[in-house]
Amino acid sequence: MNSRTNNGMKTLVLLTLAATMVLGAGTALAQGRGGGPGYGGRGGFGDGEFGPAHRLEMLADHLELTEEQVAAIEGIRTQGQEKNMELRKE
Repeated sequence: MNSRTNNGMKTLVLLTLAATMVLGAGTALAQGRGGGPGYGGRGGFGDGEFGPAHRLEMLADHLELTEEQVAAIEGIRTQGQEKNMELRKE
């Protein structure tokens, strides 16, 4: 191949790669976080792999919280959810 054809091929490959990356990123962003139930799945009220219940369990282990402390945190979280739901209804 001559250098002109080689440069054209490199340009075509780079443009194809760039277009694929742009389209792939757009598709990934359009799909959201996914996962489980709730707003956006994992980060919402659901208890998916990265849901609040899982995070609380991990923190409780790390901080060596008692069952009473975990229950108090869950109560605060529940109250916050209820308040947020009321606000969303308005």
